[in-house]
Amino acid sequence: MFRWGVEGYMTTRMLGLGLSLAILCVLIPALRVGSEAGTTARDLFTALDTVGSGEDLLHDKLSETPGEFAWGESYLLLSYVTMYEATGEKRYLDKLVSRFRVLLSLRDDKKGKRDELRNAVLPAWGSTGYSGGKRTCWTVHAGMLTFPAARFCRLVKARRAIWRTYGGAATQFKAALQETVAAFDPYWREGPEPDEGYYVEPALGGKHLPLNQQNALGRTMLDLFVVTKQQGYRDKTIKLARFLKRRLKLRPEGAFEWCYWPNLQPPYVQGSEDISHAAINVDFAVRCYENGIVFSKEDVQAFVTTFLKRVHKGPGRFADTVAGSGEGTYAPQIGRWCNLAVVEPEVSKILADYFLHHQPPLQGTTTMLALSYLTKYGY
Repeated sequence: MFRWGVEGYMTTRMLGLGLSLAILCVLIPALRVGSEAGTTARDLFTALDTVGSGEDLLHDKLSETPGEFAWGESYLLLSYVTMYEATGEKRYLDKLVSRFRVLLSLRDDKKGKRDELRNAVLPAWGSTGYSGGKRTCWTVHAGMLTFPAARFCRLVKARRAIWRTYGGAATQFKAALQETVAAFDPYWREGPEPDEGYYVEPALGGKHLPLNQQNALGRTMLDLFVVTKQQGYRDKTIKLARFLKRRLKLRPEGAFEWCYWPNLQPPYVQGSEDISHAAINVDFAVRCYENGIVFSKEDVQAFVTTFLKRVHKGPGRFADTVAGSGEGTYAPQIGRWCNLAVVEPEVSKILADYFLHHQPPLQGTTTMLALSYLTKYGY
């Protein structure tokens, strides 16, 4: 069984390969950033925010396999959307717009690059890793790269004050996002229960996707429904949410536990998902809850209990899996659980203690995303 690595690499547990410690994919140079008393999350974010308008993406070695930007650039773009939500400063949206436009120019359909497994040119971002050397567009890459732009479109539609400035970009992005999501419609399957659904992947021999890989696209569809009111997006989001919820096991202490790649049929839980991939599922569930889809406040509280009683092991210490096993491998990824603070502020307090005072200061785009969430929650 494979797993995508934390920042775009897969690991193969069954072959006994070691987990990569290169947790922070750096699209930004390493900096010396102070974490003195009184330093805010916004201060640290500003110090790390050194990238430009996106020209760097064109010259990056990943520009030929841009799907791999999913494990770095996507966090950066989502951090800009979140910083705008937290501060109201349009400069963050300006950066998102300029950089996402560059990403769109790198889509396979813009470059005339064919998905060799689907035998088609897709409006998505191809890569050649973990597909036998053949170029293919992974569903998860599409989800990770489109979600920040979908969130942007939703914000622009909801806030008339910024429509004059960003309405054109939002309209362009909405059309592009719809093209990308539609490209994966042939790989959607209904079931196995009548009210569930899931995606399959050619690179996996047509097998269903791991939870996080399909829920990445689920987040995009959730916001696309709000923007377009096309019921199909909501229907798929609901079915993905039900698919996830049925594969969560409630432990006696009230915590959820789940595995990386559950079976279609029971028994579902076999093993335990690492906290990095799990962050996508947790965020999907929280955003579903906020939109009245499948997950209740009690469900989100169970994820909180997972965080407080299983994952958090003491000041600055975090387990490797949602079951509480291991420690330290994925700790810098834990900020991506921050939206649990919607129902439990203690989550953001614990994460603030970690990210604001870590020595040496943490770097990278996932740290920027964590700092943007902490800014949103008042740190």
